[in-house]
Amino acid sequence: MTQPSALLSTDLPPISCLPGDALPWLPMSADLPGLAIKYLHINAAEDTLTALLKMPAGGTLPRHRHEGEVFVHTLQGAWRYREYDWVAHAGSTVLEPAGSVHTPETLGAPGEDVITLNVMRGDLVLLDDDGRETARENCRVALLRQRKHARTAPDDAAPFVTR
Repeated sequence: MTQPSALLSTDLPPISCLPGDALPWLPMSADLPGLAIKYLHINAAEDTLTALLKMPAGGTLPRHRHEGEVFVHTLQGAWRYREYDWVAHAGSTVLEPAGSVHTPETLGAPGEDVITLNVMRGDLVLLDDDGRETARENCRVALLRQRKHARTAPDDAAPFVTR
């Protein structure tokens, strides 16, 4: 198919498309088996991550704080924050303001994964029971995790990383 040349600029890179299974699910933590992330776009220049997060049902993730706002759209399953009364089901969208602190819990029967689409700006700071920082997730950590598992990432995924 030819591209409409009047609408294209030679200064722009081509539009990229990867098949759905081209980007791998990467393990997030040895302490949380089954927790995996699929980076769709890492934009270090704007400190923004877009990723799918897969979590086993019936689990609790570490309490954490976001230094920037986060948008979460639930694709599959159900989850909630221990600190709130609502439950996010498939199709639900959650907007978390910068500075929010919460403890995610996944709902459902064992074997029913929860999958969310997450757009995160800034750092996610993992907290212990006393509110002290134990670790961080951000673009730098995402790039390191992706590099560690580079043997499973396709070469044509490069356009999905902005430095």
